Amino acid sequence: MELKYLLQQAITNIQNLQEYYEHQIEQTELYVNKKIEKYKYGVILDKYFFNKLNNGQEMISDEEQKIIDEIVETYRIEEEEGEDFYITYKLKSIENYGKKYIFNPRVAVNENMKLKEQPIILNNSTLMMLIVRYEEVISGIFRYIIMHYPEAYLKDKTITYSDLMKISADLSAVKGAFMDKQIDEFMRLPVGDWYALFQNMHKVKFMFENDEFERFKEVYYRRNIVVHNQSVVNDIYINNVKEKYRNKVEKGDILQVGKEYMSEAFSIIKIILYGTFLGLKKLSNDIESLEDHMFDLAYSHMINEEWNISEYVYGIMKEEKNQTEANCIYNRVNYWISVKNQGRFDEIKSEIEQFDVTAMSGQFKVAKYALLNDFDSVNDILEEVLGSDIQAYCIEEWPLFIQYRKSKEYKKFKQKHAKEFDIFGYKPEYIPVENEEDILNEFEDEIEKI
Repeated sequence: MELKYLLQQAITNIQNLQEYYEHQIEQTELYVNKKIEKYKYGVILDKYFFNKLNNGQEMISDEEQKIIDEIVETYRIEEEEGEDFYITYKLKSIENYGKKYIFNPRVAVNENMKLKEQPIILNNSTLMMLIVRYEEVISGIFRYIIMHYPEAYLKDKTITYSDLMKISADLSAVKGAFMDKQIDEFMRLPVGDWYALFQNMHKVKFMFENDEFERFKEVYYRRNIVVHNQSVVNDIYINNVKEKYRNKVEKGDILQVGKEYMSEAFSIIKIILYGTFLGLKKLSNDIESLEDHMFDLAYSHMINEEWNISEYVYGIMKEEKNQTEANCIYNRVNYWISVKNQGRFDEIKSEIEQFDVTAMSGQFKVAKYALLNDFDSVNDILEEVLGSDIQAYCIEEWPLFIQYRKSKEYKKFKQKHAKEFDIFGYKPEYIPVENEEDILNEFEDEIEKI
């Protein structure tokens, strides 16, 4: 499978997982918040009696004490044989509370704990699946590389007689077994070694210059302790995650995975995947097509307001050599849009002001003034290019015009050109996807070449 298809599949799978997670966590939280209300009085009773058994070690709030005063008539702590205690208690009339509440402390606490566990289960399982998705991509990339550079990876490999006997007599099956074994060995390496191997073997460079890879390693090794160590920090986590990204976490601490953390995890995994494909770009059979895919995918992140991801991709692509002047400008403009929408306009203001659009098309002229929030100039340019360089529906959709669409100048322009704005349109995105038969045929063809 070509790198451009691997990239498309990778981002689509991650996006689908993220959308599924965001829907599920929203529904789970709504469900938990609704159901947990049923057990609140029983939980307060348990806390109060536990507090009495332990001489007031756990603080009872004024509101909780008020509830206790309203519902508890009497209680008594009795000692059983040995050092065990039990509590007998009598409640006041609780008919006013209705039948929807559970006052039994034991039942309430157990059900309360199970409900609180549900978002934790979802967060942990999604983190596991996210890393599985990432590893699937890396495995696919490595398979692609072996297919195209078999001598570098398979030249000196051997297979045991017993393994050979398990394989079909067909030579391509034997070759495939060699490849599978090499991929399996590769995937068992530490995550940092994957990138080191690519760099050493193919002289590629990965653009992780703002500690993106270190942030990613924290996510990767957090997944490991969730899976293998019940979320308890161990030496492996400590040794592989920089202190800066451990946030004072020490060995033995329990790491929680929350909704905000998952949002950041999805973001950094996407950035790492883009960085991986950008670094390996020169190994592609069709670099230009891969770059086009990269541009379109990064634009979709702009539409979704995932500005840090589009900033990362366009920030690298705008510096690429051997690209047309138009592509360089498109990449630069999209980079500026991404930075601006993260509240860092001052970083790029002078660069935009120096951007000479005198001899450029209307799209680039309007881009400069939209970025500078000079909406009077935007209106003047749009008057000249509306219907030619720029269609009305583009003004409604392009991330470039986010701030403009909130301005009085935009309202004035839209009223004046109401007929044009009544016409909708879009550019169909035809992204060919290889079917399983095509992938199998390609795999067999490449195997025969090894």
